[in-house]
Amino acid sequence: MATEKTLQQFFDKTARHLMKQYERAVNENGACRYRTDDGLMCAIGCHIPASKYSPDLENCSSTHPQVAKALGVNRYSVLANCLEELQTIHDTKVPGDWYESLSVFANNHNLSIRALDRAAKRYHRGPFAKPSKPGTSIIESPSNQS
Repeated sequence: MATEKTLQQFFDKTARHLMKQYERAVNENGACRYRTDDGLMCAIGCHIPASKYSPDLENCSSTHPQVAKALGVNRYSVLANCLEELQTIHDTKVPGDWYESLSVFANNHNLSIRALDRAAKRYHRGPFAKPSKPGTSIIESPSNQS
């Protein structure tokens, strides 16, 4: 049997995934999904191998027996509860708040944010976001001012 991943490993992959995707994985009704038809994945969905994913997992929490099995974690473990916290960040926060929320999560669980910072910097998210150029917003456009 394979060794269970550590929380740091789950966190690092989740941080890289969310900073890159920077969009919530939701269906046409706005309900969060592990995977969407257009290829988006949530904070937990990115950890479920394609071979273990089934639409039957949707609407189940990350501690549900089928989801925990697909993730390769003990559903009663501290790790499973922490994964549920990561899922809540995806489900309840807008992408612009993910960097800060993931940083707080990491701090609360004594995790390194090195992977988060690298991904945020690479994709220009959070404190590494590029400032918008003057005159590029509709509000600032001289042609829209009277």
